[in-house]
Amino acid sequence: IADGHAGPEVAAVVVDQMLAAFVKNAMDDPSSLGLGLAAEKTFLQLHNKVRRADAGVGHAGSAVTLVLINESRSEITSCSVGDSFAILFTPDPHDPKGDPVITELTTNPRLRDNPNERKRVVKEGGQLGYIQFNGAPAGPLRGYPGGVMCASAIGDREIFFISAAVRATAPSPASALQAA
Repeated sequence: IADGHAGPEVAAVVVDQMLAAFVKNAMDDPSSLGLGLAAEKTFLQLHNKVRRADAGVGHAGSAVTLVLINESRSEITSCSVGDSFAILFTPDPHDPKGDPVITELTTNPRLRDNPNERKRVVKEGGQLGYIQFNGAPAGPLRGYPGGVMCASAIGDREIFFISAAVRATAPSPASALQAA
């Protein structure tokens, strides 16, 4: 998933180049650690590429979520920046109503919801605050400079505190792999 903001340019670069860069960075290492590190490296490479002055993307950025399924290990590895979430819905054989089991594959990085992300932003020199409306704080918690609700993305020159991609590995139920 590539969800662009301030223009489609960065999302287009991600869609065009992420898969080839990821395959090259994975260097035939299908281990959980190897896939996660390759994804992180790919996100950073694309971030640095689009942040160059000659990249022609202006202030555009993109939330990006990459989900990798390893069928032989029944394992899902996810990696993300920004607030495009990956959620796995699988049938719950023990629920007579048929409600699914919901598994979050990515972390919510929104500043209002994630204390670790707030600490990271402050540690990296950012400030936290609210928009002022009629002299009173309003809206969700934001990071400054930029006034962002989520302080990670690929690209996006409006904010200076971009983190490395957050990755996670989760076991995958066989039913999820059959549906994929």
